[in-house]
Amino acid sequence: NYTTDISQWYSFQSFDTNKSNILTTSLYYKHSFSKSSDLELRLAYNFNKNDYCANRVDYYDEQQVDANTLYNNKRHSGSFNIDYSKEYANNSSLIAGSHSTLIMDDIDNAIGENPLFKHHSYNQYVYVGYGGSFKQLRYNASIGMEGIWAKAGEASYSYFRPRGNVSMTWIANKHNSVRLSYQLTNMAPNVAYLNPYNTSTDSLFVSLGNPNLKPELAWGIDAAFEHYLADGGTLSASVYMRKIDDIIRTKLDQINGIWFTSPAN
Repeated sequence: NYTTDISQWYSFQSFDTNKSNILTTSLYYKHSFSKSSDLELRLAYNFNKNDYCANRVDYYDEQQVDANTLYNNKRHSGSFNIDYSKEYANNSSLIAGSHSTLIMDDIDNAIGENPLFKHHSYNQYVYVGYGGSFKQLRYNASIGMEGIWAKAGEASYSYFRPRGNVSMTWIANKHNSVRLSYQLTNMAPNVAYLNPYNTSTDSLFVSLGNPNLKPELAWGIDAAFEHYLADGGTLSASVYMRKIDDIIRTKLDQINGIWFTSPAN
């Protein structure tokens, strides 16, 4: 690092290159037990290789600071989904299933001092849902449980959280309807937020991830009114409310003239 109390000319130049190779394959199978009952299986695999190279040069009156970055990144990911659906004579339907996802990331800082960063996660989600109608009311509800087991560098974590949604639509007449819905969702942090090593090429700026981040838990309520015009147009009005627990924000601190940034809940 280069610091001085003397005013001087300063400039910098930087460039970066990003090269990716992606391989994707998938299998799909559908079995019909009857005209109203189906089982669908989906199996997928993805491989992503990414090479990222960056260079930055800071010019001062009496010094030149060079910084180079080279990352060789690999990701293996796979998923296996099982979805069952059944329709009933009263125009209602039942759905149930299981979604499994495995992700393995290797982030290699090829010319830096940081060691190889590994991130492995397994996600399992099981759910059941039901939908139908009663006179002028249309309804749909689903509930499930999500589990994640993960390791980011030396930090390991696991959690179980519910997910679900409920929606109802009341059709007052052929011109007006009212819809009300509730959603509960989870969002795990992106792997880029978990890397605990510096990824900045700026000598005065340090960018660090946080392997101890928690997933965000969000819920929302939506209400909407729709009016259908005789010429085919639609007038609508809606309101909504959202609440997010453990929201991920960027924290910025300055220590001895160096700026440090990292995500935090």
